[in-house]
Amino acid sequence: MKVMGSGSPAHLTLRLREREVSGLDRALELREAMAGGSSDATLELSPTQVRAEIAAARERLAGAAKLEQARVEITGPTWLLAPVISSAAGAAAERLATTMLRFTRDGRDVDDAEELRAAIGDASAWSETLIACRHAQSGPPSGARTSAD
Repeated sequence: MKVMGSGSPAHLTLRLREREVSGLDRALELREAMAGGSSDATLELSPTQVRAEIAAARERLAGAAKLEQARVEITGPTWLLAPVISSAAGAAAERLATTMLRFTRDGRDVDDAEELRAAIGDASAWSETLIACRHAQSGPPSGARTSAD
């Protein structure tokens, strides 16, 4: 996955692997269920407006065309995508922890190994996406090395 600034701090562009679309959709669905909460009060948007933006993002995600290397790209408001990315990264980390515990206790089955590999891949991808999101929002931390270093 990759998160890019769109040229405006108000929007982010998220490019993800096709298999990771469901994780983003689940996070958007969870965000939709929480619309109207205290975090929305700072947006100066009504719960109806928040839900409409989330629904639009889910529609864009469902209708996104596949790009090269089976990637899907979606652009949306930073206020929506940044917390959704954090949520998806947390869910992927929880899935990895749960799968790892189950695998270390009683995992002798090939399916368990494949499930663990998938959980590792998803947690890694979402972690990289979260890092890229933070970078796109604020730029590199002071003292950080760049590719020009």
